[in-house]
Amino acid sequence: MFNKRKNILFLGQRNTGKTSLLYKVFLNKIIKTIPTIGLISEKCKIKDKKINLIEVGCTPDSFHLWHYFYKHANLIIYLTTPLIYDKNLEYSLINNLLSTFTKKILIVINKNGNCNDIIENIDKKHSNFYIISCNIFEQDINSIKNWIYFNI
Repeated sequence: MFNKRKNILFLGQRNTGKTSLLYKVFLNKIIKTIPTIGLISEKCKIKDKKINLIEVGCTPDSFHLWHYFYKHANLIIYLTTPLIYDKNLEYSLINNLLSTFTKKILIVINKNGNCNDIIENIDKKHSNFYIISCNIFEQDINSIKNWIYFNI
């Protein structure tokens, strides 16, 4: 079981860069995407680890379905951006995720967003998360790949 495939789940509200980051990890380049309906699943390898990358499409009606995917995930990458329209919903989604998923969570604030408002509004009793602020469209994502490698 040494080379058992691990599952990474990509979550977040619409237009936060989930599909773009998934394909940047998978193909190492940005591709033109459209909003995801349903889910996307790709297999890749980061160094010596075999990984399934899974993105659950996001509509306001689908947030309550996320927890069905938690039990199969080894790690969750939650994407957010400073352009999120409903900040209260964002904080609620993040806090719900932190309280129900006990494994590691990477919160990626895309478009070089300020992470202070996220930090101020999440429940501090959880220690299973790490926050990175970057622009996945312009930056090398090796720091994200390295974090995935060492935390999966």
